[in-house]
Amino acid sequence: MEGLAKPWGELALYYDFAQRIWTGQFPYKDFFPEYPPFAVLIFWIANIFGMYWFTLVYYVLIVVFVILLAILITRMRGNPYIFLAGFLPLGGLFWDRFDIFPTFFAFLAIYLLHKNIIASSFSLAIGGLLKVFPIILLPLILFYAWKQQRFILSILTFILTISLTLGVVLIYGGSFQKFIEFQGKRGIHLESL
Repeated sequence: MEGLAKPWGELALYYDFAQRIWTGQFPYKDFFPEYPPFAVLIFWIANIFGMYWFTLVYYVLIVVFVILLAILITRMRGNPYIFLAGFLPLGGLFWDRFDIFPTFFAFLAIYLLHKNIIASSFSLAIGGLLKVFPIILLPLILFYAWKQQRFILSILTFILTISLTLGVVLIYGGSFQKFIEFQGKRGIHLESL
């Protein structure tokens, strides 16, 4: 049985990254993905059953995070139907990208602001390790942390989460030079907005 379909478009790129890891290559050392480390982890998870199931597993992950984000929006007293109506017409621009993952963690960071500023900082760091754009919320998180007199703990949580993750990559001989150069030349994509 050949499974559902061979990955195409952006999914083919994600699959390529995942397959390289499955064959023993290390990101940022043996190959240079254009995404932060946790994005590559999502691709790796989607490849758990191999190429022919990659697309299905990836879409299942998308659906899980769509549901989680809709629940989170509801808890924030928002209307999840507006969220659902906003992304469904995007088709492949939404489904074939992974912006839902960092977006979820960015929303979770905002949701946790008044509940647990340390968890909020951690969530924001996870979002930034998936894709860089959630870090735009860092001043907001730090402002609330300062008001709660937890600024030091908040910034340490954020910095340590990112530093430990990047440190693991560097310990294994990785380099972020090409990643940084690529991101410096890249504009913000429509789907990130």
